[in-house]
Amino acid sequence: MRITFLGTGTSSGVPAIGCDCATCRSNDPRDQRWRPSIYIELVDGVAVLIDAATDLRAQALRFGISRVDAVLFTHSHADHVLGLDEVRRYNYLQGKPIPCYGDSRTLSDVRRMFAYVFDHLSSWVVACLNSNCLLLVVRFALVARRSCPCLCYMENDRSWVSVLAPSHI
Repeated sequence: MRITFLGTGTSSGVPAIGCDCATCRSNDPRDQRWRPSIYIELVDGVAVLIDAATDLRAQALRFGISRVDAVLFTHSHADHVLGLDEVRRYNYLQGKPIPCYGDSRTLSDVRRMFAYVFDHLSSWVVACLNSNCLLLVVRFALVARRSCPCLCYMENDRSWVSVLAPSHI
C-alpha cells in the first residue's frame, strides 16, 4: 500500500490569501500546502482518493495521478468536495462511473452541490454515490493481511503515523 498526502493545508490553503503571518510569508516550501486530500494505492492496484480537495487538478498533475477507482468523502465541507468536478477526467480516461463513498448526510450534500454529475440522463456520469462505506473498509481489511493500514495525524506542523494492527479494523 502506498499513501500520498496530496494536501495538508487548511480550508484556505497555505499561504492564505491576504494573510501576513510568519507561515504565510515563509519561503520554506513546507509552508506551501494545498487543501486536504489523500491518495491511496492498494497492493492490488486499486486507487482510492480520500476527499476531492478544491486543489485536486493541481495535486493530480503534481503527483502524477493517472487513475481513481473510488472516492471516499470524509465530510461535505467545500475544501473536501469541490474538486469532484476534476474527477470527470478519470471518468473519461477509465470509461466508467467512479463510485463515491461517504455517510448519508455527506453524500446528500454532494448530490445537491453536483446534481449534474449524478444525472443519469446526461451523456456522461462521473460518479455513483454509495453510503455503504463498509465495502471500502472490507477492502482495506483484506489488504491489511499483507500491509497494515495506518491512521495519520497532523499537529503543530509535524506529522507522524500511527500504525494499527489489522485486528483493530
